[in-house]
Amino acid sequence: QSKYQAADNSDKSVEMGRKALKYVPDHPMVLVLTADRIAEGTRESDLDRDERYAESVKYAQHSLEIMDTGLIAIAGNIPPERMQQLKNGLRSMAYNVVGFVHLNKKDYPVAVENFRKAADADQAQSDPYVFYRLSLALDHQKKYAEALKAVNRCLELAAADDPEAPLAKQEQSRLSKLVGTPAAPATPP
Repeated sequence: QSKYQAADNSDKSVEMGRKALKYVPDHPMVLVLTADRIAEGTRESDLDRDERYAESVKYAQHSLEIMDTGLIAIAGNIPPERMQQLKNGLRSMAYNVVGFVHLNKKDYPVAVENFRKAADADQAQSDPYVFYRLSLALDHQKKYAEALKAVNRCLELAAADDPEAPLAKQEQSRLSKLVGTPAAPATPP
C-alpha cells in the first residue's frame, strides 16, 4: 500500500488497503492510510461519494478505537517514546480524515471539532494543512478571527515551497480584510 501511496496512485493504494484490512482488520496504520486515500480521492461528482465518505470515516474511527491495542500488537521492539510519536501522528491523521470528510459534506461544526483534535493529537509534528482546513471550516461559519489565526498557523508551519501555500496565503489575505487586520507575514519553520 505504501508503495502505491508514494507513487500517488490513490486507487491502487485504496485497493491494497482494503485487501490488507481483510487479513488484519485492526491494523491502525492501514486503517488510517486507507481512510485518508479514500477521503482524498473522493470527488463531489462521484456517484458513490456518500458511501466512500462513510467508509473513510468508519476506518478512521476504528483506528482511533483500537490505536493502543492495535499498535502494541504490531510494535515489536519500538521504544516507548517512538511508539507515542507514532500514535500521536496516526491519531492526528485519523481526526484530520474525519474533519476533511465533514468539511466536504458542509458539516462545519463537526469538521472544526475534528481538525482541533487533529491539531491537539500531534503538536510536536503539526501538519500545516490541518490548520488550513480548520480555517476553511471556521470561515464557513463566519468565525473570521479564529479562521485567520488558524491560517496564520498553517503558514507558520508550511514550507516556503509547499505547493498548497499559495491557497493558504489567499485565504489569509481574504480573512485579514474581513477581520480588518494586516496579514501576518509567513515565516518558514
